[in-house]
Amino acid sequence: MKRILQLAAALSVLVMMAACSSVPKAPFFGLVGNWEPIKVAGVDEVIGDVRKPEILFFGDQRVRGYTGMNDFSGTFAVNNKQELYFSRFRCTLKAGTEAVRAFDKAFNLALNNTKTFKVADHFLYFYGTDGAELMVLKEKIVPTDR
Repeated sequence: MKRILQLAAALSVLVMMAACSSVPKAPFFGLVGNWEPIKVAGVDEVIGDVRKPEILFFGDQRVRGYTGMNDFSGTFAVNNKQELYFSRFRCTLKAGTEAVRAFDKAFNLALNNTKTFKVADHFLYFYGTDGAELMVLKEKIVPTDR
């Protein structure tokens, strides 16, 4: 009986180790990180009023960022088809110049219309339902020696 219990315990440890090893090494397909837009559909250049636009994806499925004029936050989810879903979104409503407002509008439109994404070579790409590229972001490397 003691031997059966030892075998059962060893088997359960092996099953748990196998389950842990099947977890993807890069959660959310590499989406988690700090990203700065370099191209947004509908505008010629990326601009901001006080600071540069950015999007931060966190491992606990929170997202926050800055559109170039307004701060935003919410949650996100992805599936195995690399479809991206935003929810519980909140955004400030600040005023800005006409050019900054136009960029803010294009940025938000790109986020709202994003269906899928791809991460490759330190770049993040958002695509619409028709496969059109809506936004390209570059990974923002934050120094760790501070």
